[in-house]
Amino acid sequence: MRFLRPPSPTFAFELISIAESGNDVSVHWHPTGRHVGTFVSTAATGRRIDFEGFDHFVIVTTTVRYGPMGFARQIKLLPTDGSIAGHERRLQRQTRIAGLARRR
Repeated sequence: MRFLRPPSPTFAFELISIAESGNDVSVHWHPTGRHVGTFVSTAATGRRIDFEGFDHFVIVTTTVRYGPMGFARQIKLLPTDGSIAGHERRLQRQTRIAGLARRR
């Protein structure tokens, strides 16, 4: 879910539940915080924000994007980028690829 800009640095957005049936998805959400900054051209009021809402979606296509290398480094499956172990692993991989190419 994407917002233009949160109305407050204390803004919290809780997903209460997600329900699906086939391609239909309903999301129950609950934002809280305090209106301390301009939001959609409305000046700060300092008032508390606390309400609930629902969104309904019909899924037509799904695309998942993430950085698998970054994920693998964070869980220590791969060495950190720029580390000595990372350079060694890269050299091993290049050597293995060169060896495979020579065999063909």
